[in-house]
Amino acid sequence: MHAKSYLFLQELRVLEAGMRSIRWTLSLCALMALACAAMAADSKAIEVSKVPLVAIMQLTGNGVDEATSASVTEALSDELMKTGRVRVMERSQMEKILKEQGFQQSGACDGSGCAVEVGKLLSINRMVVGTLGKLGSAWTFSVRGVDVQTGEILGSARRQQKGEIEDVVPVVMPGLADELVAGILGQKVAPRKLTVPTAAPVEARVVETPNQLRDPRDGKTYAKVKIGSQVWMAQNLNYPTGNSWCYDNKDENCQKYGRLYDWEAAKKACPSGWHLPSDEEWTALEMPLDDDLIGNNVGGKLKAVSWNGTDAVGFHALPGGGRRTDGNFNNAGSLAYFWSSSEFGAQRAWCRNLIAGDESLGRNNNVNTIGFSIRCLKD
Repeated sequence: MHAKSYLFLQELRVLEAGMRSIRWTLSLCALMALACAAMAADSKAIEVSKVPLVAIMQLTGNGVDEATSASVTEALSDELMKTGRVRVMERSQMEKILKEQGFQQSGACDGSGCAVEVGKLLSINRMVVGTLGKLGSAWTFSVRGVDVQTGEILGSARRQQKGEIEDVVPVVMPGLADELVAGILGQKVAPRKLTVPTAAPVEARVVETPNQLRDPRDGKTYAKVKIGSQVWMAQNLNYPTGNSWCYDNKDENCQKYGRLYDWEAAKKACPSGWHLPSDEEWTALEMPLDDDLIGNNVGGKLKAVSWNGTDAVGFHALPGGGRRTDGNFNNAGSLAYFWSSSEFGAQRAWCRNLIAGDESLGRNNNVNTIGFSIRCLKD
């Protein structure tokens, strides 16, 4: 064979061997990539499987139609999933399994016995049952998490709120779900995790419905009312800050009357989107209520019916009393004092007051270290 032809064949064989090596290397890489993807999928599946799965029976309605119970149950399911700490079995999947198992519900399923029976049919370890009740304008939500193996109640949550159901559910349901999940998992109630696109700080936002608002700082809800062109809280603020107190230092008085704040604390206490009203804004509240043009009957329209007022505009003022500069408390049950944000000279500020047996709304000024109630006004 000619020398050049021989060399050419040798080079061709080397080239073919190299190509085989490259093909083998590429095949190996592809197999490794597939293996890694499979491992990642398995890892993700394992991670998901560690999140507890719960099933929710439709809440039993007491004085509530079935459609409302079903709608509220769906809202609870959504909020449980939003906690990120449990998974929730799809309602359609539950119904399919129970139908296949021949389960026939007789009566309400809101107790541990029914939860255990259904949970075993679903092959699930945790069930959620509960009731939805209505009495007058007040809604009551009561839910429980049950261990299917033992019948033990792992956790429970209860809320009561007045208003229309479409207003009440968005306010009540997040806290109800958080508390229930914490009980089921034996953990403390944890705040929701926010998904934020950037590292910029996110300000907590007040959740509002037509008749209520929810303070995101502590989850308390307040009635609100529109009077003229203004939107007011229809309850005294009860958010703890420095230089604020419960009357007689008793928590039950904060629940009834709200907290008492000195003037500096009052100016900063309202939630985002709301503020302490100025003296001029208090005057604007009075104007549409002042039938006799001298203010003699404004106070009676602002007082709650339980305080012998007419509560004509839904302001619902109660006699929360005040805290003196010496630390003593006085006049609960007979007087209501409200700060404005307007200063009056050195160390004094304008305020409003309501007095038992008097139909007027008083305007005066007082030392700014005294503790008075506050009503927040929407920005």
